Amino acid sequence: MKKKWVILGLIEAYQLGTLFLYLISPIQYRSEHNATMAIFVVLYQLMFVGGYLFADRYLVVSHRDHMYLPKFMRPLQDLLHKVHVRFNQVHLNDYMWFLCILSFMFSYNSLVRFSISVNPVDIFQDLMAAIKNPDAAYYTNVQISEMGLGGDAVTMLSTLLAPFYYMIAPLGIYKFKQLTIFNKILLFLVLLMEASTFIIRGQNIGIFRIVLILATIILLKLGNKKSTAKSRRRVLLFAGILFVGFVFYFVNGTTARVDNLPTYIGLRRVDYDAWVLQILPQSLWMPFLMISTYLIQGYYGLALSFRYPFTSTFGIGSGYFLIENIKRFFNFDAFPWTYQAKMTYLWPSRSTWHTAYTWFANDVSHLGVLMVLFIIGVMTYIILNESLKGKLIAILLLPLITLMIFFLPANNVVLSTPYTAVSFVAFLGLFILYNNIDLDKTKWRSDLKWTKKSSS
Repeated sequence: MKKKWVILGLIEAYQLGTLFLYLISPIQYRSEHNATMAIFVVLYQLMFVGGYLFADRYLVVSHRDHMYLPKFMRPLQDLLHKVHVRFNQVHLNDYMWFLCILSFMFSYNSLVRFSISVNPVDIFQDLMAAIKNPDAAYYTNVQISEMGLGGDAVTMLSTLLAPFYYMIAPLGIYKFKQLTIFNKILLFLVLLMEASTFIIRGQNIGIFRIVLILATIILLKLGNKKSTAKSRRRVLLFAGILFVGFVFYFVNGTTARVDNLPTYIGLRRVDYDAWVLQILPQSLWMPFLMISTYLIQGYYGLALSFRYPFTSTFGIGSGYFLIENIKRFFNFDAFPWTYQAKMTYLWPSRSTWHTAYTWFANDVSHLGVLMVLFIIGVMTYIILNESLKGKLIAILLLPLITLMIFFLPANNVVLSTPYTAVSFVAFLGLFILYNNIDLDKTKWRSDLKWTKKSSS
């Protein structure tokens, strides 16, 4: 029980810490709506905490043997149940190799697309060049993306199959001891291959996504009561190496893209006389500025959004993935109605970040985001609680909800990319179908009676 409150405390310390960092930042994010924005962010976090506490106090989760679907979908229900039963009966080693091969195929296709060559030697040379010069790799990636290279059929297939190759890392790390030596090697190669697809493009966020998924499952294993002190030390050491390695890669990659001590970062002027910088050694100024701007620049977009009237995008404006696919298949473009589109001349929608709050507000308004954060708080508690019990679907969802929470101040990364969006929707749907989430009426009624007595 104590672990859940420690985790909630860490979440809130991070969320409110990034807001404080924004308000004192030497990067001049000045807006007449900064105070309004700060108040709303605090309210959003209060609602998140409220949802977390509500779920702990009043909600009970019980597992179903059969998923529940409407009568007209019963044939599909029977088929999915058979797949589910078969999935649980087969040992992880029996299908891990297949998932790894699937991941290899899509990762290699991505490397080919950005190397513009199928020759492994050329790809390796481009990868080494990207490691030595990540800024050049980043701008090459932008040019290739604008050219629109890559097959639509492969992209669609990889999107549909995303949940299958997403589950490799969480499942593989969580059940690492059960894997054969062959599958352990395959798991390592899969992670290396996927990381390479982001390195060759100079994209830090992809590397961080892999690190965060691994770290989340590692820390989940660390919280397991069965783990020994020796295994915990190993886990912490591995997590520390992951974190230090990513920070080094991130700082090296981002500082390479800008001149030393630039006047502007992310379209905003930097005040080098600010007290925040004066208390740091000058050698740390650039790493501090680059790391902080990734975490906090979205708040500036949120502050700007209060200038504009609300025009609902009716549930499809929460991320680029949904917006672009609705436009593609239904010829309906909701993007002009979003806050990002309205402020693009001040804060570009593609080259700068917007908080997840801003993306949610496209659908439900700034006030409506209060309820969204309450629901995310409920989801976070339930998924965390079920993960600690060893529930498989919850374990697959935990890294995704962690990713969503971590990037709340920056962007709605989970619903903006096919890989995470499809995986999140698929596993959340399975979790809902295979679990009853009920209100504990006994506690609800007793607390309601106590509240009435206190008020009288």
